[in-house]
Amino acid sequence: MLACRLCLAIGHDDPEAWLDTATERQLALWKAFYRLEPWGAEMHRSASTNTLLTSVLSMMAASHGQQLESSEMKDFMPSDWIDTAKPAKRTRGMGMDAFHSIVKSSVPTADKRLIR
Repeated sequence: MLACRLCLAIGHDDPEAWLDTATERQLALWKAFYRLEPWGAEMHRSASTNTLLTSVLSMMAASHGQQLESSEMKDFMPSDWIDTAKPAKRTRGMGMDAFHSIVKSSVPTADKRLIR
């Protein structure tokens, strides 16, 4: 997988050909660099951020006695994404209308018109 990501980053179209020409030292250097500054996982980082934000919103809803429908990483990834983690249990919760009412009740009266 590292070879594929590296080839994307350096513009090489054949990971196997690159591996055949790369020395052990070059490969070790690229592996070390990737451990320090990974590339190619922007979508995964975005999905992780969205999952975290959903958790924060869920806590906010819980503080008002409501429950949001839980979200998982796969909810923010392309449909063909292969999840290697164990599936989490989904819980049923409130819909977006109920969430909006919680947010509206948390915002000062003058600003309620700004939300939906």
